[in-house]
Amino acid sequence: MACLLATLLEAELQRLAQTRRIEQAEAEALSDDLTGLYNRRGWNRLLRQEEVRCQQLGHSATIFVIDMDDLKKTNDANGHAAGDALLQKTAAILKRTLRDHDVVARTGGDEFAVLGIEVGNQEALILQERLEQVMTSAQISCSVGYAVRHPSTGLEAAWLEADRTMYQRKASRKQAQNFTQNF
Repeated sequence: MACLLATLLEAELQRLAQTRRIEQAEAEALSDDLTGLYNRRGWNRLLRQEEVRCQQLGHSATIFVIDMDDLKKTNDANGHAAGDALLQKTAAILKRTLRDHDVVARTGGDEFAVLGIEVGNQEALILQERLEQVMTSAQISCSVGYAVRHPSTGLEAAWLEADRTMYQRKASRKQAQNFTQNF
């Protein structure tokens, strides 16, 4: 009987160890090595899950897209290690600035996305301003766009709209900079 119990216990311990390895591998597959944030795969998965939750519960959600303006300049002038440090600094600031239940991901080389859970229009504008202020204070040049999820189109459409809004803001910032430089 003791041998049987020992065998069962050993099998259970091996199963638990295997489960931990699988969970670790899945977490690594969904996260960005450099920043520790979710990567594009993790972001896509979480976006689908949150869309289901929004549909079921009728909650609002907002997508923010943050694009760093000068990462290429930093890489060219100071090397990729400096660019990596800037990405890590940006990720750390985003994590500190947002609420614990908001989701932050690095969705591209110099682009981040935030899923503001239960964030409506008024809260989104406030959060956008806060993100811009925090980044400016940290001397990180970036453009921030956002879009609130509409029940008829969902989070994927909000993400596309937030990306468009971010690029519009980036273009208007460049125009303003060029105008200022010409005078």
